[in-house]
Amino acid sequence: MSKEIKVGIIGSGGIARVHAIAYSKMDFVKIVAVSDIVKERAESLSKEFNAKAYANHEDMLKENDLDLISICTPPFTHRDIALDVIKSNINVFCEKPLALNSKEAKEMVDEARRRGLYFGVDFQNRFLPQHVKAKELLNEGAIGKLIQARFRVGYDILEAVPPSAPMREWLFDKEKSGGGVLMDIGSHWIDLSRMFVGVEAKNVSAEISRNIENIEVEDNAMILILFKNSVHTLVDVSWTQQNEQWPVELYGDQGTILCNLTEKKIVLYTRNRKYSNDGKIRTITPQLPEIGEPHEYLIRMFVNSIIRRNEPPVSGYDGYKTQEIIDAAYRSANEKIKVIL
Repeated sequence: MSKEIKVGIIGSGGIARVHAIAYSKMDFVKIVAVSDIVKERAESLSKEFNAKAYANHEDMLKENDLDLISICTPPFTHRDIALDVIKSNINVFCEKPLALNSKEAKEMVDEARRRGLYFGVDFQNRFLPQHVKAKELLNEGAIGKLIQARFRVGYDILEAVPPSAPMREWLFDKEKSGGGVLMDIGSHWIDLSRMFVGVEAKNVSAEISRNIENIEVEDNAMILILFKNSVHTLVDVSWTQQNEQWPVELYGDQGTILCNLTEKKIVLYTRNRKYSNDGKIRTITPQLPEIGEPHEYLIRMFVNSIIRRNEPPVSGYDGYKTQEIIDAAYRSANEKIKVIL
């Protein structure tokens, strides 16, 4: 690989610009090309970052010698685009959810592994300062043995994504999105549950519902996951909640960690003698690390993993295992059963 990392971006919507900004801040990275089926969008993004615009990714792949491509397109396109990129021997950084289902996700991940390529997934919520600090405290034993965890996201999707937003072209279309709130934001919080618990899931139970008129996907979901170390987690996601909330709650046998994106802080309740000399419950508000914008942080780490030949911070395998839990949740909700993984 050349000293300078040459990057292409497929898809030129809002999230593509977030990726482009991240790459543009790295001295050793150059954005060479961008593509979009709406060429005007590609041209707009390419002008901002001094790259060449394409109306399709196939021409972009043929005409450029690229080291890394960000895939910033709707979920139904991820598999085919990723395989085209991988078969061109180019490393991949893909938006979430990784694919429409775990079968597609596994195909992508397996092909990248066979070719020795780096494959990352944009689960940037792992790197919110609250979550980084909470994971650090958990690993230090601040709350003892983890027993239970709860992850919740709730907001009004119709307010968050107005009718003019390009996402409306596919977000509520099941064939293009793969599902509703469970795929969209649930994928992030299921990935968080895997990160915090640290082992794979054993079984999954779920309930989903649809309350918004004129959409064909679920707008509320609750997923109960039992992990192989006997930790129970509840992932609760909603597109209909009017007061936006993003809490993460970790419950151990010596304390509790509470954090919420909307409050930008973390609270530790603990009787662990490392933090409480007399073993009585103490309330601590730890200082958060300086992470910066989480997409930028993750993308920088992914690029560094390619350069240093390290395991990516969030790998394609992570995306696949999250998709496996999502598939199990849909099956559980539809068939009214507990799904064993």
